Amino acid sequence: MIFCSKALFVVLVNFINISSWGDHMESIILAVIIVICLVLIIVCVAKKRPDLIVDFLLRACVGTAAIYLFDFLLAIVGYQIRVGVNEFTILSNGLLGLPGFILLYGLAYYYSI
Repeated sequence: MIFCSKALFVVLVNFINISSWGDHMESIILAVIIVICLVLIIVCVAKKRPDLIVDFLLRACVGTAAIYLFDFLLAIVGYQIRVGVNEFTILSNGLLGLPGFILLYGLAYYYSI
């Protein structure tokens, strides 16, 4: 773990020293740090509990398919409520499952009124 921390520090220091990033260097550095942290968290979770990753992917896939099907059925019936498939909807379905699916359609209905 100490080797990984030192290597991560060296990579970040070398990345920060690049002067061609312009005015948005701080936001780029923040984004890189967030991505590195998320990757490390996912790797640690995958090593100890791979079933959580499989469960998330299964819920995300089933939820995305359900969004497509439900949008299709609502269009046939004539309702104008649409939930598009994007990163937020896949993430909410993957993390929350059925409550996330209901939340998405509840928000879509609330904002369509």
